[in-house]
Amino acid sequence: MLYTTSVLQRIAGKTIGGHSVKIVGWGKERHIPYWIVANSWGTGWGEGGFFRIVRGINDCNIE
Repeated sequence: MLYTTSVLQRIAGKTIGGHSVKIVGWGKERHIPYWIVANSWGTGWGEGGFFRIVRGINDCNIE
């Protein structure tokens, strides 16, 4: 997955899965609610090993 920063929002297409992550917090950026999620790919990926994904719409089956 190509991700660097900002709140991840899946635009369209098939739901992908098969990877475990852990929700560790939440927040809001520019009126977009998001989850803070810990990934298992190490600190060199994303935002120090974390990513943010839009909250409240079950994007990527996160909820």
